[in-house]
Amino acid sequence: MANPTSIMENAVEYIRATVIPLVNGSNYYNTVQRVTRTFLVPDELSNDEYPCVCIITDGTATYTPLTASQYTTGASQTDLSDGFPIMLIAYCALPAGDDETDAGELNTRMNHLHADLAKAMHQDTTLNNIVISTTLTDSAHSIVFTADKKVGTVIQSYAIKYDFNATATS
Repeated sequence: MANPTSIMENAVEYIRATVIPLVNGSNYYNTVQRVTRTFLVPDELSNDEYPCVCIITDGTATYTPLTASQYTTGASQTDLSDGFPIMLIAYCALPAGDDETDAGELNTRMNHLHADLAKAMHQDTTLNNIVISTTLTDSAHSIVFTADKKVGTVIQSYAIKYDFNATATS
């Protein structure tokens, strides 16, 4: 028996390889320099790696049975805001030489990065027909001024809605 294809693995890989690279500056504010499925902290990034997007699938998912071996993510098939959780943790930074009084500029960059990610994630909410829907459920922004860097963090949470058969072989 062949191993089944993981819907979530396919969806996350599609986001990494196809969706986030849409943020390229042509129709967006930013060009994403690094996309990873590993959680990174700003101290692990060099200045030329900003903006960076980390795709994280940590979290709790609930499932609702549809039949004996078929399930939907979330509490119901129709609630698009309740699915498998995925987070985009994105970082942007001020250029070298800016000082701590430039929090407004960093906030603007964070707002642009938020808009870029939301726009890219909504270009194809079925992720190339891998899932039923991709829904932005919440977001947060945070500014961190360290001795070496002035970094803005944008965190977006999405619900990835899909149905699956637990006994499927492909």
